[in-house]
Amino acid sequence: MTRKIQLMHDLYGTTPGRRCGECCSFVSGRYYGRILRKCERYGLTHSEATDWAKSWEACGMLGVPMPEGERPVIEWKGSRAVRESVPVDGQMGVGL
Repeated sequence: MTRKIQLMHDLYGTTPGRRCGECCSFVSGRYYGRILRKCERYGLTHSEATDWAKSWEACGMLGVPMPEGERPVIEWKGSRAVRESVPVDGQMGVGL
């Protein structure tokens, strides 16, 4: 299992027996002759780093449309993807 789907499972839980390809956040389309598959909640970029597999076990957001204005887990900043700040258990705050 890749780290990106594991992050989604850590953030949102899982939906056993269901797959990402069944979700309204799963997007697929052709781009310069290639079929690209992405998760809107994870982040839509032109990078292979955000490619998604429709066969992965779905996270707990299966079938829940992404609300207007909600930011994805990662977002595109110029020429690189930036991971959204996700607190880690036991992590110290800034300036401590």
